Amino acid sequence: MTTSTSPVEVTALARTPEGEVFPGHPPGSPLVVRQNRLWARTRGGDRAITDIWADAAPERGLHVVSEQALLGNLRRFRQLFARAFVNKTTVCWAVKALPVRGVIAAAAPSGCGADVGSHQELAMALAAGIDPQDIVCTGVAKLDSELAAIVDCGATSVLDNLDEARALNGISERAHKVTPIAVRVNPGVDVPTHDMIATGAIGSKFGIPISQAEAFIDRLSQFRHLELTTIHMHLGAHFYDVDPAGFAAAIEREAELVHRLRRSRPLTRIDIGGGFRFPFLSPEQAAQMGLSKGLNNAQHPLVTQPDLLARSMDILQQRVRNIEPEVEILAEPGTAIVAGATFSLGQVIGVRDLTRITSSLDGRSVDAGWILSTASTAEFLLKTAVPNLLYQTCVADRAEESDFAAGVAGPLCFAGDVLSPPGTYLRMGRPVRGDVVCFANTGAYIGCGFNFHNLPRFAIAILHSDGALNLVRRAEPHDPMAALDVG
Repeated sequence: MTTSTSPVEVTALARTPEGEVFPGHPPGSPLVVRQNRLWARTRGGDRAITDIWADAAPERGLHVVSEQALLGNLRRFRQLFARAFVNKTTVCWAVKALPVRGVIAAAAPSGCGADVGSHQELAMALAAGIDPQDIVCTGVAKLDSELAAIVDCGATSVLDNLDEARALNGISERAHKVTPIAVRVNPGVDVPTHDMIATGAIGSKFGIPISQAEAFIDRLSQFRHLELTTIHMHLGAHFYDVDPAGFAAAIEREAELVHRLRRSRPLTRIDIGGGFRFPFLSPEQAAQMGLSKGLNNAQHPLVTQPDLLARSMDILQQRVRNIEPEVEILAEPGTAIVAGATFSLGQVIGVRDLTRITSSLDGRSVDAGWILSTASTAEFLLKTAVPNLLYQTCVADRAEESDFAAGVAGPLCFAGDVLSPPGTYLRMGRPVRGDVVCFANTGAYIGCGFNFHNLPRFAIAILHSDGALNLVRRAEPHDPMAALDVG
């Protein structure tokens, strides 16, 4: 393992006292360990993970979404959200977290709305039967074709620039319609998250600075075919840190703006966005990774708690006071719903021994090296954005063993194709070629690292020395994943 310091040892698979894979359910995993094997719970009976692999017979790997866990997480979020506010509340699930038709179709009957970031995601939500009035279109750079689709169905378009407003107004006028819009504001609150996914701090590409919002909204009055119904914000996802008090402060700023605007405008909704934290790490793992000293303290006491969402909602209930009761409140959870409901499977290709170490965890002498598998970072977009993210990991038929200290790597020919956190050994069972390795809590942003929002990849052309331009690879079709969907 290449590292400038000695690798840190971390327990690869944290479990609850009942044997459930951390953080248990709810808010997450359907997985449970019994007699050294990993199982997935269903109402029809538990399924051994190795049996699931054998049934699917994948060549390289498989992402498995537990419908039972997905709907349970969604139901729990709706209940906690409704309990936190006296207002009408609507959950608009962030489709970008797992943009798969079958998954959206499973969630839609629960009555959720949708937060969509592309024409493709909008089409999925509509096909699943989600009411357009509960669809919020949050893409930051919409083509005219996307704006036309929004106008056609009557969903709400989120915007933060006059160019898009002008284009949307023109399309709405030609369609003889008035389109509901939300203005995205940037509350200027720098919540603890990764720089690549931070969206609420000054300087972000997202949103009108809240101090400029009223002047911007005044300029929108020139567009007669747009109706401002909603003020929107989104602070960005939280991973190894969480600050619900900062989130509450941002909502208060948004609510104060809505209160001022409602004196002269018929605003009906406030959208507090998403970024609701999922507890990827147990307290033990956080301490082993050296994170607990900086994060699990008085300022951020909820960083590793399974009931994190409930505690965060309690803080919002206590601190958010300025939302008028007749204003509907929308939220856009993604990771909080799908992360724990999904686990991912790969196959072990080989084991490379590096050295033998005396464990810092239990004092044992154990082999250390690499586990090489078919699971790569190409399947896990979050690992490219947040490399130190830890998925709960084990060999499916050696789930209770810890005789090997391993880095877990994929087959891609670059050094960053590593699923264990950099500079970290995961204590787990030593596998053999052909064993199934399981990564738990992977549901957010999987299988779409190269098709985020299901957008098609660009064409490729060669500009020859004589100035001629030749297309050598076509752009992908409008909805590149559609041909792969089943049912």
